[in-house]
Amino acid sequence: MSLKWKDFSELYINLRIFIVYTRTKNPPQIISEQLKVLLPASIMYSFPQSKVKTVQYEGFSRLQAVINCMADLLQKPVQWKYVLNLCGQDFPLKTNLEIVQQLKMYKGLNAISGEPTPSRFSDRTLYHYEVKRGKLRRTMC
Repeated sequence: MSLKWKDFSELYINLRIFIVYTRTKNPPQIISEQLKVLLPASIMYSFPQSKVKTVQYEGFSRLQAVINCMADLLQKPVQWKYVLNLCGQDFPLKTNLEIVQQLKMYKGLNAISGEPTPSRFSDRTLYHYEVKRGKLRRTMC
């Protein structure tokens, strides 16, 4: 976990529920103990995902990890309004004020991406990919 949690908690001060999924094979109780050490006390509610699986970064398993986290969130008694899916490279995504302004523009609707996709990522939507033998391969459509 390379994020600067102190900076993270200050930036997202009003966002207090965090689900952490990792690519590790550590049991959830070990990850939970690590979270208690790494996350500041200002973050009131955090937990590891319940289904720890090997994740292929650009494969379906990455999406499945996110879906598993959202399913875990639905099982928790805490109230929430929005799910923001972030990875380490997204930090800092936006300030708390910028996030609130963006969510107000959506007027309760969902959005896959709040900003246009950079041209360097266009191959992610123009081609079909499959995971074969643990590696991502571009295939013919």
